Amino acid sequence: MNSLVLSSNKISGLNAEVFDGLANLRNLDLSSNKLRSLADDVLTHLPSLTSLKYGNICGPSFYTDNF
Repeated sequence: MNSLVLSSNKISGLNAEVFDGLANLRNLDLSSNKLRSLADDVLTHLPSLTSLKYGNICGPSFYTDNF
């Protein structure tokens, strides 16, 4: 799998292991979710990631500095 679209799924948090086994993933769309928490190392399991969409994230303490 090289693309994963998780947009508009009311996702509120992602733990560090959520992307285990997806080392070849290149495109990830997390836009239009309600992310409130994101593990610091959640993206370290995605070494091939070249595109990350995270627009329109509605969380009270979500900062794009996490990326």
